[in-house]
Amino acid sequence: MQWLPPPLNSASGLLLPLSDQAAARLAVALLADKPEPAAQRLRDVLADEAPLALWATCRARRRGVAEIASIGPLAEWLLPVALDELSGLAEASAVAAPLCAATAEKWADRTANSRAIAGLAAQIARHAAVDPERAYFLGLLHAAPQWLAAEACDGQLPSCSDVLPPELQLATSAVRATESVSSPAQCVMLALRMADAADATDEPRLPGFPFDRQAHAAQIAAARRDWLQPSQPELLPALVGQLARLKNLAERFDDTLENEKLESLKELAYGAGHEINNPLANISARAQTLLQGERDPDRRRMLAAINTQAFRAHEMIADMMLFARPPQPRFEPVELGALAGQVVEELAPQAREQHSQLVLLAPEHPVTLQADKTQIAVAVRALCVNALETLVTGGRVEIQLAKSASLDENVQITVSDNGPGISIEARRHIFDPFYSGREAGRGLGFGLSKCWRIVTMHGGRVEVASNPGRGARFTISLPARRIC
Repeated sequence: MQWLPPPLNSASGLLLPLSDQAAARLAVALLADKPEPAAQRLRDVLADEAPLALWATCRARRRGVAEIASIGPLAEWLLPVALDELSGLAEASAVAAPLCAATAEKWADRTANSRAIAGLAAQIARHAAVDPERAYFLGLLHAAPQWLAAEACDGQLPSCSDVLPPELQLATSAVRATESVSSPAQCVMLALRMADAADATDEPRLPGFPFDRQAHAAQIAAARRDWLQPSQPELLPALVGQLARLKNLAERFDDTLENEKLESLKELAYGAGHEINNPLANISARAQTLLQGERDPDRRRMLAAINTQAFRAHEMIADMMLFARPPQPRFEPVELGALAGQVVEELAPQAREQHSQLVLLAPEHPVTLQADKTQIAVAVRALCVNALETLVTGGRVEIQLAKSASLDENVQITVSDNGPGISIEARRHIFDPFYSGREAGRGLGFGLSKCWRIVTMHGGRVEVASNPGRGARFTISLPARRIC
């Protein structure tokens, strides 16, 4: 038998058991590679294992989850957080008292009876046109208040009303044979009276509902045997630990990969910068010297092209070095409306030349934040240039500014266009240096890379929304206030 981590506050000292069979089934659910079968297997094991259902209910309430009405929602809540919640399996079993036969027998009886009462309550609910899933859930946990009280240490257990459905706090009142049940809790009460009756003559009756006492007893015996069936529960803590490490690795993979790419780029940028800039400077200087004494128009054009391309290569290296090691932001109050207006004014000639519209949708009230004015201007300009280059000719680019009403006080700068949009493949690499989703010769994508780098250094993020053929929308979110 495996002991679950404390379901409530650690001061209670309360531990709930997990049978060997349930531990094995839970392991299978955690190993499912798709959410649907994993959720179904988790629902099945919760429906059979009352201590596990009680533990999960307590953990959900401890996390502030609203009341859970049945096994299905409980499984849906538990599935994405199971690894975190089960992380203390090994520690719980290590500190628990050695398992004795009497303890195992006690919990086998509790679990088997709870499962049988749950099944009977669900049958009564279906007969009475009452919610059977709720009736099953309440039936499964009907004895939970007594369990918690019996297992608590030093009176440290919180009130049951803090963790259990309100219906379970009601006393098991009598339901007369002539009355029809009208709620899931009443279905559980009637199921308990039927099961506790000394014989068929003492058994309460529900018109038209057949209660098979022998089948009920057989169900309890089978559930009891299943619960006591030995397996290998020690595999579950090891499995949970391994899956948690894999989950952590998967969650950190993108960040780790991005950091490694950045480190490689730093080495390339500074190595290439020092090694290539000197020859470029030599080429440019000689081209300029020859240009001064050259009178032939064709040769002058060729020398001017050499000089221009040398400067272009120098600018690429400078961009690469800026991406790898940008200067630290110098924070000051910035009014985004004025900043965006300057960017629009600067890019207006390019927009007119390609017959595109570049429009700033200014907000009614000023939008301010603490930021590096020069760097944020570079980031906004990069998004606008990218949008204009995507349009090629015609089309419309809009800049919108907004401040969130939430407590985090973020500001948003949105640049959207009605161009061809971005493919799914291109979206994966949109902020990568050297990557361009356009044809060769249309740039190396450093503008978007610099934008991403500047925004992340300000503690913000850049999000992309696009459908091919329906334009693209880039949203910069930045904290309005600098947090030191």
